[in-house]
Amino acid sequence: MASQMRMHDAGETSPAKPNEAREMDWRTKAISHSLIIEPGRTGGGFVYFQLPEGQTLARSTLRLAVESLETGETVELRLAY
Repeated sequence: MASQMRMHDAGETSPAKPNEAREMDWRTKAISHSLIIEPGRTGGGFVYFQLPEGQTLARSTLRLAVESLETGETVELRLAY
């Protein structure tokens, strides 16, 4: 697990911010803008949202476009929250 650390005068290390290590871990697991999965293989990753203060994902929908590289056909997956 990768995290950004800050050195203290005594030589000890700790995360620069309380949630920074968690955020860095999420970023290393994030799904990139596009992901190609070959036939017979699987893919995985993590999607997280950094929302402005006071906003939530209530009544939101995540839409993913899945495209066949062989046929060019696109299917949209919708995940309602």
